[in-house]
This record gives sequence, C-alpha cells and structure tokens, in this order.
Amino acid sequence: MEYSEGKKSAAEYAKAAVLRMASLGITANPQNFTVWYVYLSGLDPSFVRHVDSMLAKKEPFDETQCADLYAAVLRAVGVGTDGTREAAIDAVGSDLERAIAETTEILKRAGVETERYGETLEHVDGALQSAGTAEQMQSVVANLVEQTRRMADQNRSANESLQQSNNEIAELKIRMADIRNEALTDPLTNLANRRAFSERLADGMAKAEAHNMPLCLLMLDIDHFKTFNDTYGHQLGDEVIRLVAGCMSAEIKEGDTAARYGGEEFAVVLPEASLQDAETVAEQIRVVVAGQKIVRKASRKTLGSVTLSIGVSQYRPADSEDDLIARADAALYAAKHAGRNCVKLESDVVTDNAAERNVA
Repeated sequence: MEYSEGKKSAAEYAKAAVLRMASLGITANPQNFTVWYVYLSGLDPSFVRHVDSMLAKKEPFDETQCADLYAAVLRAVGVGTDGTREAAIDAVGSDLERAIAETTEILKRAGVETERYGETLEHVDGALQSAGTAEQMQSVVANLVEQTRRMADQNRSANESLQQSNNEIAELKIRMADIRNEALTDPLTNLANRRAFSERLADGMAKAEAHNMPLCLLMLDIDHFKTFNDTYGHQLGDEVIRLVAGCMSAEIKEGDTAARYGGEEFAVVLPEASLQDAETVAEQIRVVVAGQKIVRKASRKTLGSVTLSIGVSQYRPADSEDDLIARADAALYAAKHAGRNCVKLESDVVTDNAAERNVA
C-alpha cells in the first residue's frame, strides 16, 4: 500500500466512522470510534461479517451492544491477559478520535470563513454599484483585495492543518494494523499463529464454496521432537522449530498460509490447490526439511537432521473447519503409523482402513 493512498483511505474511514455513528445514534467515544473505524476499514473480515449480520437484522446498537462489539475488536487483535494490547488499541482509538475532532474543527472554521467571505463579496457588489467617485471605488477594491488575501492565507493554513491531521490519521491506521499483525503472528517463527490460521482457513473455505474452487490443508508434525528436545534442550528445540518454519515459508507461494498450529505441529492452507498439488508441496517441504543438518552453534557439532510427517486433506462442499482439520490429522496419524518422514493423503487413510479390514 502506498503511503499517500493510506492517508487518503484513513481520512475517508475516519470521516465515515463519525457519520455512521451519528446515523445510528451511537455516542462518539474512543471505544465506539475504534469499533466503527475497524469495521469500515475492513481490518478484520470476520468482525465485518459479524457487524453486517447485526445491520441486516436491524439490531439496536445500545450501550451493551457497543461494549460487546468493542470486546470483539479486542479479541480480534488478540488482547492478552495483561491488557497490553487493550491499552494499545485504547490509545489508538483515543488518538483517532482526537485527530478526527481536530479535522472536524478545521473544516468548521473553514466553512465559517468561507461564509464570511461570501458576505464580503455581496457587500462589495453593493458598494461598487453605489460608488460615486474614483476614490470610493478604489477604496472598495482595496478592501476586496485585503479580504481576498486574508481568505487565501486562511485557506493555506487550513490546508496545512488538514494535511497534518491526515498524516496523523494515516500513522494511527498503521499502528492499528501493526497491533493486529502482532496479535496474529507466532513470535518464535513469525508464521501465522493459531488465530490467524483459523481466519485464513475460514476465508479460504468460504471462497472455495462460493466459487467452486479447490482448497487443501496440510498438517505437519516434527518426528520424535520430544526426544530431541529432552536430549539437546529447549533452546536447540526452538532453533529446530524456526528451521522448519523457514523451510515451509520457502516452499509455499503467495496466497498460501503457513502457520504454527501448536508446539511442534504446523499447518499450511493451500487455496486453489488440488489434492495432487498439495501432495507435491508437502513432499517438497518434507524433502527440504530432511536435508537440513542440525548443528550446535557452540561446538559446531552436527546432531543429524529432523523429519516431518505430513497429512493432506481436501475441502469438500459443506465441510466445517473441524471436518477438514480432522481428515488432515487422520492422514498425519497414518504417516506416523507408516514409519514417519512421509506424506499421506486423506484418501490413503480410507485405503489403509479397507486393507486392515480385509486382513482381519
């Protein structure tokens, strides 16, 4: 996003937020302003859908509803129990409200001055018609020139103040986006965290359903990670997790989402990918990770390598997120059962179960 576009968009969102609150009879306090700024800027798609649903049902936005919406915004940016992010978003909301108030005041003053200048022009028109001598006409023109100069100075000052306010609003929007990005990022790996994974998966499934497109999910787990961690320590274990994360990021394309699902388990959302495409990506990740050598930095001693077991599932119409994850998990378990360091598809699970029944 270009910075100049950000300034324009921020000003538009802020103005629209004030107007929307006024139309709904909502008090323009910092919390409510934050809610409607986030809604109109589309920073959180799931929150937008929630508010759209309320608007469609014509639900009232009373104090209780507004408080609930604000709490939803805080959840969307991942507020911790220590309240750090809550304080951050409160500060952004307060600053935005102040910036909008300043912008509104600037526009109000400019409107008053414009009206006053209009009155001056009307007065000059009458004075020119009644001027009987050259000296009187010269006096009227001189007054008009002075009023025009004064108006030009005021317009220039107003434009500079508006530019400053717009710059501040743009900076505040960036701060809000940074808060949200931090809340959706795993601090150890810089991959999407569990919350971000859930959002991306839900959005991807909705698009797959609406446009009849494929979507696949990979669930990945580091083999024997507990043993590695217990043997070499958590610090080196963290390095292994970062290594795997880097390999995953390098093997996926723009629009895909690699996430840390929890502990040593990862997930990859692959929009517009068939089961065969997903298998190829999974195999590439598996091979790259298996080819990495784990080296202890202090002694430069090579500790071998780690491997991944990977399960792959494909979205089916009417699937829930839990359905898609469960099938990928089942395929991941099948990969573990098959000896680890391999990729299994959801179709392999069906085949393996059938084979077990035949043997029985």
